[in-house]
Amino acid sequence: MSGQAAPLRHFSSQSSALHHGSQPRPEVLKKWYDNAMRFNRSGQDARISQLAPTGALLMLIGGIVGFAFKNDFTARSVGAVLMMLGWLTCGVVLNMVLRRQAARSTAFRIFIWILLLAIVGFQIMSLWFGWLAQRGPASSGS
Repeated sequence: MSGQAAPLRHFSSQSSALHHGSQPRPEVLKKWYDNAMRFNRSGQDARISQLAPTGALLMLIGGIVGFAFKNDFTARSVGAVLMMLGWLTCGVVLNMVLRRQAARSTAFRIFIWILLLAIVGFQIMSLWFGWLAQRGPASSGS
């Protein structure tokens, strides 16, 4: 072997199938797919386990801040924004959980998002009317 590098040896059937330019066998593709899905599920489990308590904590902190400082509009606004972020985070988690299940009910997921957006819209509306009430009655004509 003077002057030439030794050819690399492939120890797995997967890499040798790709190295020679031939199509991988169906069982190899199935193994790749199963490994990819297992990795995807483990990543989703990690995200769900991180996002679910985060959403609940945001709602709790927002509720406490909004209730403790109910006479201060700015603090109430911060509390409402934290609660909205918590609701939306919980909606993302619920969507991820429902997407993993075998029965992928799109109508149910849409209903959940409409409900969550209605809750967030109600909080935005209450902040808007709170801000208008803080400004006082509108002056009429003079």
